[in-house]
Order: sequence, then C-alpha cells, then structure tokens
Amino acid sequence: MGLLLALCSSVATTAAADDWVLPDDRLGVATAPILFLSRPDVQEELRLDPNQVEDAKRKIVELYRAATTLKGKTGGELLAGRRSIDGEQKRWLTGHLSREQLARLAQIEIQWEGPSTVIRRPILADSLKLKPEQRQTLEKAVADREAKVRDGAPPRQADHDLAEVVLGTLDVEQKSIWRSMLGTPFEVKPTVAAAAPKAAPARR
Repeated sequence: MGLLLALCSSVATTAAADDWVLPDDRLGVATAPILFLSRPDVQEELRLDPNQVEDAKRKIVELYRAATTLKGKTGGELLAGRRSIDGEQKRWLTGHLSREQLARLAQIEIQWEGPSTVIRRPILADSLKLKPEQRQTLEKAVADREAKVRDGAPPRQADHDLAEVVLGTLDVEQKSIWRSMLGTPFEVKPTVAAAAPKAAPARR
C-alpha cells in the first residue's frame, strides 16, 4: 500500500519541510515507517543522532516529492510508482538505522497502529499461527472496534477493549510472540504538527 502517497494526498502542503511532523491525529492509522522519524518522541526513543534526523527529514521530502508525481496516475503505472517509493524507503531505513533501531521502529509502528494489526497485517497473523476460529474471533473484534469508533467511542478506549480481546484469544505461546512484537510500551508525547512538507523547487 502506498502509505506515504496516501498521507501526502490527505494533508495540506503549506509548511516548510523542516517544520513537518507526523501529526498526533494519525495515531491508530497505518503509516509509512520513515514518517515516524519526523517525530521528536520517536527520535528520542530510537536515540537518533543529529545526522540521522537531518537525513531522515531530507529523505521524507524526497519521497514526498516522488509521491506527488503519482497523483492522477492509475493502474500499473501507479502500482509501479508506489513500489518504487516503498522500496526506496526500505533501502534508506536499512542503510541509515542500526539493527536495534530498525527493530524498535517496527515495534513502535505496531503499537502506533494498534491491536487491529494482528488481523490487518497478514505477516503478523501468520507469525502468530492463528487458527481459523481465532481469526474469526479477532476479525469480529476488529469490526466491533471500528463500529464503536464510528459511534463516537474514543479510539484509545476502543483499542484498549480490542487489546483485551486479542490477549484473551491467543494461547500462551502466541501471547509471548505478540508481546515480543510489541516490545516495551512506547509513550506517545503530544506534539505540534505542521502540514505536509512542501516540495522544494528543482535547482536550475
């Protein structure tokens, strides 16, 4: 999925690139991993050095500019463009972050998106070796969570209720695997987020 493209298509483009931060209102929404590196709380958690932070900002702007070129495209051309952007993101992350930083970023990504990832991400469901009846139970629980939010329930409370269902559905071994996927709790610190980065004009 073109998560970077989806974000760039859904926000304004009035802020300078250096001011942009992944907004708090994206909490609970699937998000391109590199965008987390714009947040001070994630930078602190991963212990990014100043060079990594600046390089990440530049890469986010570069990928944003690439994503904007895909607007209006469809079919194979759009799919190829998304794959290119996602591949470039992955290469940057593996080339600029340590193994430990990559592992923690993956845990933060799951925590950020919430317990629904256990079903929404096939790789997680496969790693947990969910049985058919477990999948059915969790699919219903995720649907119930979405219904609660649509009816006005606070997303965090809905996620808390879903997390309890997840833990109640998994067996002992699965719970151990799930907890290792989550890692230690990540504290999201509210931040003031500007709009999406403005693509800088090409140099002449």
